[in-house]
Amino acid sequence: MRDRLAKKGFSEKTVATAVEKLLEAGFLDDRRLAENLRRVASEQKQLGNHGVKAYLQRRGICRELIESVPDDADEVAVAERLVGKKMERMSALDAETRRKRLWGLLARRGFSAATIRTVLSPYDTGRTI
Repeated sequence: MRDRLAKKGFSEKTVATAVEKLLEAGFLDDRRLAENLRRVASEQKQLGNHGVKAYLQRRGICRELIESVPDDADEVAVAERLVGKKMERMSALDAETRRKRLWGLLARRGFSAATIRTVLSPYDTGRTI
């Protein structure tokens, strides 16, 4: 915030005062921002744990803060919701093609291989990927 205000041409005193007031009001809380972004990534973007971490890094959250923010989302439940939505559109595909596409989708969204196996096991065609 300091850098942005300084680039806009505000004096150091004005920047310091503004940042102090924002901190007092609770508007500059990196931990709370990281928690909110983690929730958005998991619930709305339907990302797995690895995908959430990558999303937070892209948003500029430092690695130490990412690791310290608790992960309260159930990765399996998030993956199951995503698969449930996608299965409707894939009903015309054969089971093996559907499984491969779902595996790829979940992997790209940052879900672990163990989670993907758990979620896709009810749709298992007898082959392993």
